[in-house]
Amino acid sequence: MNAENTNGTGQQIKTLMQAVTHFADLNAAHDFFTKMRWPDGVVCPRCGSTDVRYSPTYRRFECSHKHDRRQFTVKTGTIMEDSPMGLDKWAVAFWLEVNAKNSISSYEIHRALGITQKSAWFMLHRIRFAVKSGTFTKMGGNGPIECDETYVGGLSKNMHLSRRRKAITGTGGTIVIAHHPAWLIARTAGPIAQPTGRQHGSCLARN
Repeated sequence: MNAENTNGTGQQIKTLMQAVTHFADLNAAHDFFTKMRWPDGVVCPRCGSTDVRYSPTYRRFECSHKHDRRQFTVKTGTIMEDSPMGLDKWAVAFWLEVNAKNSISSYEIHRALGITQKSAWFMLHRIRFAVKSGTFTKMGGNGPIECDETYVGGLSKNMHLSRRRKAITGTGGTIVIAHHPAWLIARTAGPIAQPTGRQHGSCLARN
């Protein structure tokens, strides 16, 4: 996933200023993601048809086949689908990440794009997922997702006596003291995500 050769004129984008200037044009940003996602032509994410019409006014595609959700955008079914951020900001954020020698922090994106650090953190984790997996498609796609959970903790017999007295009341054998919940969400033949407790509910809701 190379973000250097993204200029439609054939010139390389080598600096952040050039990237910001180029992707400030939403049509240029849209064309960039369209070519990255569908290098062989636009494909309907619902039925796989290539018989697709494009509305430049709304930057929206429409499948010619009759089925639900015929209209879609370049964001549909990708890591960017749930984000209100424009494609211009996503393109610059991608450029920053793939051109950084040792990756970047969410604070760098926050300062460069003028967005909140929370939004920058959201974008950065999804960009890293896309770079690692080699695709913009979000985890799960249209296939089934498997989810399991457990608790990571220690055995009561390994605890210090003073802590054990505070944590355990009553009698019994060896007890597992749960410290942190852990979830594993995965799709068959695909990447694995390990959401935190805060993300767990939203992951299940989306999938």
